[in-house]
Amino acid sequence: MSPCYRPWPRRATRFAVARFLSVLLAFHPGAFFLTAQPRCVHRLEIPDLYPEGIAVDPGTGRTFLSSLLHGGILAVAQNGRARWFIPPGPEGPWRTLGLQVDHRRGLLWMASNGGTEQEPGDSAVFAADLRSGRILRRIPAPREGAHLLNDLALMADGTVYVTDSRAGTVHRIAQGSSRMEPLLPAGTLRYPNGIVATRDQKALLVAAGGAGLYRIERQGGAAHPVAIPPSLEPEAFQGIDGLARRGDRLVAVQNGREPPRIVAFRLDPSETELKELDVLLSNHPALAGIPTTGAWTGRNFRFIANSQILGLKTEPRKPSEPFLVMEIQATP
Repeated sequence: MSPCYRPWPRRATRFAVARFLSVLLAFHPGAFFLTAQPRCVHRLEIPDLYPEGIAVDPGTGRTFLSSLLHGGILAVAQNGRARWFIPPGPEGPWRTLGLQVDHRRGLLWMASNGGTEQEPGDSAVFAADLRSGRILRRIPAPREGAHLLNDLALMADGTVYVTDSRAGTVHRIAQGSSRMEPLLPAGTLRYPNGIVATRDQKALLVAAGGAGLYRIERQGGAAHPVAIPPSLEPEAFQGIDGLARRGDRLVAVQNGREPPRIVAFRLDPSETELKELDVLLSNHPALAGIPTTGAWTGRNFRFIANSQILGLKTEPRKPSEPFLVMEIQATP
């Protein structure tokens, strides 16, 4: 494991944790398991970052991270050097969440929301030049109702879809359009979050809070829950935040359940039913800080391990440890 991850800095803490685990295992032999060893990619001592979204530029290897506190986008080079790619500022992007890199068109897409959880402000999807960070487009959310634009899916034809967790819907931004339009009526989904396209790009797979995974047709917006066979746990899809796909492999970050974990899904050919679930990482100390989202880089899944977003609700806001970006091999 990379030396940038140091979960037990003091001897007393290490002893206390070891003792706790020994007692736990004595009563619950299957309670602690680690299915794979993650590699720490970046250790970021930036106290006001609070990252939620992540994207990797396949051309340069840079990792982009969003910021839930001040907005803006942080870029981290492969050597670990970090700089504000888009500095936080009043003109936006505001609090940033989901990110997507459109390498073909040279764009970085980001979901952004102003205001606070209690008093929402403006919401919009921004697109920036992938080289300079200059904002090129700002597509506002519909005027009706309150919004929380959360995560993004990018289609091969340049269409962008964004989940709206507060409005309970998914919006569509056509290639070159300056408007977003709801794909399905508001309130259809319960807190939609992670989103990816199906293999044939005819539909979307959307994680809806504790309600499971839904397949939503791009034509017409029909929504149906992805089925879970009786042989698999009924909570398989619960608490998904980030969702990413590579081929027939879906990897999800589940932080709305205990313990938080990283899992891989395989669906049937029609992508309407879960066939296989593999737990890739669970009960790892770094995940206690609330993992959020991840992105593929080659055969590996890179993810935000400890967003520490609960610290946003306390004063003064001060993270308890550096923010960690980790990586796990998620394909054979």
